[in-house]
Amino acid sequence: MLKYLYICVAAENNFYLEQTYASIISLKYHMPNAYVTLVVDSETEKTLTNGREKIRSIVDELIVENLDSSVKPVIRAFSLKSRMKEFLTGDFVYIDCDTLVLKSLSELENIKCDIAGVLDQHRKMSNNLEKHTHICKLKKILNSKEFYNCDIFVNSGVLLVKDNEKTNDFFRKWSLNYDYCLNKGVTPDQISLSLTFFQNKIDYKELDGSWNCQSYYGANYYKDAKIFHYFSAGTPKCFVEMQKYIKLNKFDETCIDVILKTMKNATNSFGDCFLATGEEYYLMSTAMYRFLVILYRHKRVFNFFERMVGFFRGKGFYWREK
Repeated sequence: MLKYLYICVAAENNFYLEQTYASIISLKYHMPNAYVTLVVDSETEKTLTNGREKIRSIVDELIVENLDSSVKPVIRAFSLKSRMKEFLTGDFVYIDCDTLVLKSLSELENIKCDIAGVLDQHRKMSNNLEKHTHICKLKKILNSKEFYNCDIFVNSGVLLVKDNEKTNDFFRKWSLNYDYCLNKGVTPDQISLSLTFFQNKIDYKELDGSWNCQSYYGANYYKDAKIFHYFSAGTPKCFVEMQKYIKLNKFDETCIDVILKTMKNATNSFGDCFLATGEEYYLMSTAMYRFLVILYRHKRVFNFFERMVGFFRGKGFYWREK
């Protein structure tokens, strides 16, 4: 029988523990007998008071790892993630905390592989909307065209892992690779994961996107989504409200109803949407588009250029259809 693993490094001033609580509740709702292991660091365990300790009651095993508290929390979290195979024996599914389980995951029992996962953004690297950022980091750790032009770039938010010597070796190398990437100034875990896949011959199976439906990237999988990965950054409003409710109400029983309500509305939570195709889709994958996204965060500067371009367009100096 598959086990389920969560890893959480949290503080009282963020929502990572609330996210983890909600995800485990959603998993237990669909699979009441699921065996859940939660790994936290010692700093996170210190915060399990004033209602937060209730997360202990919904997991089957809580593992506390002593890590250097002077290290940034995000690095502690990714370090634990790269070591996930150390924390339990048997086949398991790793699930990121910023997720909700929408259906039973029992079908994963029948999948034959060493490791299975879903592509980041549900796209090959050549179509990934952040490919320029990713490739820059990939080049930094291994300047090989075969490596950084590889189209397989796995999202680490949901991983099916079988218990065998190949996967033991894989995760030992991922942990070493993560430390290597840190020394190169590369923090994100998926870069070191990509390097580990490149270096190891392992039976990897690509799952369809319903197993890790990644927020606004996964519209094609909303209907059949089994795990909805809403991401901590850019979280849609209904998920933010769920997290705030859990924190405010100190993980009490009413939180379960809010979690279940959010589960039902998970794939209808994005407000106004549009379909990007052809040239619009291509533009969204360019470095220029990413620059505009960053510029948009500085509203005064963005609005200045918007008005200026709009002025010239009105004067006929902008592009014209051929």
